[in-house]
Amino acid sequence: MPAYRFQLLRYAPTLSGEFYNVAVVLYDATGRIVDARFASAFDRMRCNPAVELRVLEALRNEFEEQRLLGEGFHAYLNVLSKNLSDSLEITDQKPFEGGDAAGELDRLVATYLATPSGLTTANGQSAATGRRAVRLLMANTFERHGILSPDLVREGIDVPYAGTRLVFRFDFGYEPRGEQKLLHALGGRGAVQEATRLGFVMDRLRDREPKRSLTAVYEEGLVDEALELLELSAIPSVPVSELEPLATRIRDELSA
Repeated sequence: MPAYRFQLLRYAPTLSGEFYNVAVVLYDATGRIVDARFASAFDRMRCNPAVELRVLEALRNEFEEQRLLGEGFHAYLNVLSKNLSDSLEITDQKPFEGGDAAGELDRLVATYLATPSGLTTANGQSAATGRRAVRLLMANTFERHGILSPDLVREGIDVPYAGTRLVFRFDFGYEPRGEQKLLHALGGRGAVQEATRLGFVMDRLRDREPKRSLTAVYEEGLVDEALELLELSAIPSVPVSELEPLATRIRDELSA
């Protein structure tokens, strides 16, 4: 499988406490830029009054113009990264393995830049947020990677955690080499209470099966207290923006 790396350009409206992925850059294994894409629309941001749409539109036009120039695009990104405003940042490059470059770029765009199908209102504005939206993103990503099936990553895993009467339903689960690994979505609303509950349940499950593990996939902008509670309970957490490498890792575990 070809090796790639990618990085994201993120926009964080001033004082909003949120950020949005607005562009993705795909590199080959040598660090050469294969291609890049800027978000074609900003529907998911229009409900946030702190978003400066004119600034984003101007940046998109500049980004696409430089991309089409070809050879000077790498230099443009270097200049951009050195002159980022307080509302923009470029993530570290993340490695992954995949198929043909065009298909992988399309998948990155669908995962990180597009508003997921079914998560918009009739007028196109972002509507669904929270745990349900995160869970749907997880299902869509796992399905694109070909791992969402009864034999690989299963949905709706019921696990008794106190005798047989108290059962917790985790969103997803898989069993590489016989070790049960669970996945659960965490939304912004009620995150502290949900993180507390996950910690309580996992403490009891580990008493019965120490190798059983849980990874929480959380909505961007989650409060620090919820993340700290997950860490105290030894529950790894992954933001939805990192679903792509998570799915790749799961696929590799299942094929090992």
